[in-house]
Amino acid sequence: MNRLDPAEVYRVRSAEDPTALLGLDARLEGTEVRWFDTGRDRGHSVVGIREERGAVIVETDSGLTYAFEPLSLAVYDAEVKPKVELSPQFGTVEELKRFYRERFLGAGA
Repeated sequence: MNRLDPAEVYRVRSAEDPTALLGLDARLEGTEVRWFDTGRDRGHSVVGIREERGAVIVETDSGLTYAFEPLSLAVYDAEVKPKVELSPQFGTVEELKRFYRERFLGAGA
């Protein structure tokens, strides 16, 4: 069962991977997790997956663990905006999702 929604914009966290920040078009395909991080496609072989406090936790065969949490405005403002140059301000989470999907995937909301 695919617990990641490709239409969602995720805040991606990893204690082992400090470059993790955002996830677009995230999906589980067989034994692989794949997502676009606004700069490149990422993919890893999955050895474990669970849901915890609204996040999907993915353990990879390389020892990295990623948590995919649907991006909220509060998390965007506190954790993403300070790390991304020229980050726009959004009035709603729908505007935020539409911006990232159109800008980086060429897809509508």
